[in-house]
Amino acid sequence: MSAKAYRLRPWNEVVRPHADILAGDLEMATYAADLGAVDRGDQNTPRVYLDAREFFRTTYMTENLRRLLADVLGVVGGGQGDRVLQLRTPFGGGKTHALLALYHLMRSRSSIDVDLGGMPDPGPGRVVVLSGLDLDPIAPREVDGLKIRTLWGELAFRLGGEVAYEKVRAHDEDGRAPAGNVLRPLLDTGPVVILLDEVLVYVQRAAGSSGDDSLRRQVMIFLQALTEVVRGLPKAAMVYSLQASAHEAAGDEMLLGELDHLVARVDAKREPVSDDEVMRVVQRRLFPSFGEDEGHLAVARETAREYAIQFRRLREAYAETEAERRMAQAESERLEARVLQSYPFHPYLLDLMYHRWGSLPSYQRTRGALQFLARVVHALWNGDGVAQPLIGPGDVVLVDEHVRGAFFSQVGERERYTSVLSADITGPEARVREVDRRIATDSPAYERLRVGTRCASAIMLYSFGGRSGEDRGVLESELVHALVAPELDRNVITTCLHDLRDELLYLHYTGRRYRFEPKPNLNLMIQECAQGFDADEVLARIKLELARLLSAAGDRAVLWPPDSAAIPDGDPLFRIVYLPPEASEGASEYAERVIDERSRVYKNALAFGEPSRSGLERARTLARLVLALDSLLGEVKAKRLTVDREQVDELEERRRTAAAELAATCERLFERVLVPLADREGQRAFRLETIDLRAQLAAGRDLHTRLLDGLRKHVFDTLTPARVVTLAKLGDVREYVAAEELSKWFFSIFDFPKLADESVLREAIARGTEGLFGYVSGAQVADGSLEVVRPELIRFGAATPADEVDLGPGCFVLSAGLAASLAGEEAEEESETGEEDVAPEDEAVAVGEEDGGARRYAVSFEATAAQLFRVLPALQNLADKSAEFRARLEVEAEGREAFDPNWLRNAVEEHFDEAGIVRD
Repeated sequence: MSAKAYRLRPWNEVVRPHADILAGDLEMATYAADLGAVDRGDQNTPRVYLDAREFFRTTYMTENLRRLLADVLGVVGGGQGDRVLQLRTPFGGGKTHALLALYHLMRSRSSIDVDLGGMPDPGPGRVVVLSGLDLDPIAPREVDGLKIRTLWGELAFRLGGEVAYEKVRAHDEDGRAPAGNVLRPLLDTGPVVILLDEVLVYVQRAAGSSGDDSLRRQVMIFLQALTEVVRGLPKAAMVYSLQASAHEAAGDEMLLGELDHLVARVDAKREPVSDDEVMRVVQRRLFPSFGEDEGHLAVARETAREYAIQFRRLREAYAETEAERRMAQAESERLEARVLQSYPFHPYLLDLMYHRWGSLPSYQRTRGALQFLARVVHALWNGDGVAQPLIGPGDVVLVDEHVRGAFFSQVGERERYTSVLSADITGPEARVREVDRRIATDSPAYERLRVGTRCASAIMLYSFGGRSGEDRGVLESELVHALVAPELDRNVITTCLHDLRDELLYLHYTGRRYRFEPKPNLNLMIQECAQGFDADEVLARIKLELARLLSAAGDRAVLWPPDSAAIPDGDPLFRIVYLPPEASEGASEYAERVIDERSRVYKNALAFGEPSRSGLERARTLARLVLALDSLLGEVKAKRLTVDREQVDELEERRRTAAAELAATCERLFERVLVPLADREGQRAFRLETIDLRAQLAAGRDLHTRLLDGLRKHVFDTLTPARVVTLAKLGDVREYVAAEELSKWFFSIFDFPKLADESVLREAIARGTEGLFGYVSGAQVADGSLEVVRPELIRFGAATPADEVDLGPGCFVLSAGLAASLAGEEAEEESETGEEDVAPEDEAVAVGEEDGGARRYAVSFEATAAQLFRVLPALQNLADKSAEFRARLEVEAEGREAFDPNWLRNAVEEHFDEAGIVRD
């Protein structure tokens, strides 16, 4: 024990809390910085935020925050640098706090009496606040006789009142985002700073305000246009805030990612506060006078030194090498510096909140954390606990009702843990009292420290949250580091912990970890475990499931390519590219970029599966659940998690169900397919046709087969020899064509049908050698003529086995005339309709001029259901080109059993009636 242990002064003799803590003004609003309320001049807003002078007096100017402010003011003054900045910060970072600092510097710089350290002054300018918490996309804001409906309407009005609003009135009323040429004149009028707070909240509201999601899309377009405009102006800047995690984003990981990615190429992501600076932010807000008295600073330095000595002794006790002893010295020096930065708080208390509680969905980073600490300070200041040199995890007075309430507001679980706290720590019969009494009996000097209560309180705080991949709770070594003090050494703490394990009802100790929890509840366990997996891990699990579902497709499926280079080219094989999550918005643009690449050759061999937004969200939820269940079952198998046999069975059953649901969701994840087709009407080489798969039945078909089924009108696994003749123009334009070149045409030219693979062409050539055309291998072209070295290799007049058809160099498809001539035979005249699949009843008849084409075309045929489906596109093409088109069909359908009259009426006859077709 240190000789100075009892001479260290308690913190409440050294520093004085902020006036609002002394007055007991500790409601959440006191610590809830509200940019919109400050901009409105709402007098209910705490003065510490409303008044620029008071705001900067209680603000610790971190290095990152100072740099952020200087950079923004610099570019607004005409300097160089990032003009669009994104804030995504955790506890202590204060996104809104940073925005408020910019707001006050632009609006009230002359009233600020703290040293700004030569920060740039752009002079008179405008600052525009757009708060996602204030503005509602479906409730117009009425001001000065105007009804402002959108963010762009608000921006214009706040920049220049009604005159500026008139320039975007039509866009505002129509709900369509203005382009850069409309926004630029509004902003290019001198120094201007645009502050957007809680952007995600507004976009989420927009997403729910329109059934077709169009308003949300317009908001995203506006934000992108705004960033582009601001980036190009000499005296403008835009700073916007985003939630730091999917928890804060109400689970909307996809939307958060879209907003983050939307301006990723023009913005700069900033964190106004680094990890250790968090301590100074909290210190300045709660104890604004700290550091003004040199005597107080001396006490803080002495306290920091004594805690560092105790820490070093603890670490050296386990050091086995000189390197480990040097590390212990270095870490103790680091702790000494951190204690001084966070005084009167122990840095481990702030670490606990920052690193552990920060992963909890209920954790309210800056404002909630400050309120919790303020409650703790208020309770200790008023004598509800024993004031120590530092306020650490064990000093949190959970017996105080308000502290307990603030604690549960941060970690949640009030209902489940109230009885736990009462039974073990805070109630009149709390079992921890027995541990306190026992330790005091053994050593009376520890009576006032209530060691059992200190240890149990710290464990309760550590029982929530945790770093990624760790179990809930706290390792004994971590707990000892957080609790050891000049008056309290390691031996006392470990003895106390042993007693707590034997005495308390709800303390769990597994894997050398301590945690409080009520009766084990699988829902809570799974939920907490699931939160330990980050977005990348969740997407990796979805990709793994999709890869399993697509395994049978082999090279025919390209799953989530990171870029277009990952999409193969040059193989005679039709592929479906399954687009990644980030392409769920803008799938058409992605597909067009891939196809338009100059280097890409086989452009007619691709289609693109577009993932649905709702499907991705569902898949994320299920993948996270599967990961959690796998993790828990792994912990059970490794015997690090103690549950009974019944709960193990339930975990396994829920895992099977979740895995099946994930598989089913991934099977239906791609609701649309984009396929490039020849654009015969437009100016481009191709157009993208969207095929909606939602009406398809997925039962009995795997993912790839389902998408191919949707493409059945465009992708063929059979090809008629007559079609080869027509497309290759054999006997018309050319007498021969290299098989290798012919294959390339099918997979690269949009006017050619899409083939499943090269074997389709090979089989068509094999059948065509019966008389429609010939085939030869081992030939070459010399001086424009085809030279056949061995005429016996010419295949003509009889079918050829498909496996004998080679499409490589030296192989050619010949017109019937050339094949007959080279083989020394006469070509027989063949008559083909152009499609073997359809059995003609009468020949096609063309009536008109003999030269120059016919004006009338008629055909009659009989077809099965499958054949009819294949020729419907041909009839549609004919109808599109015709001035007058009439068709008469006779349909006979025989059911496996009698047709239900009601079904016939609803499923068949109503469609004829709606089309106005009179039936015989």
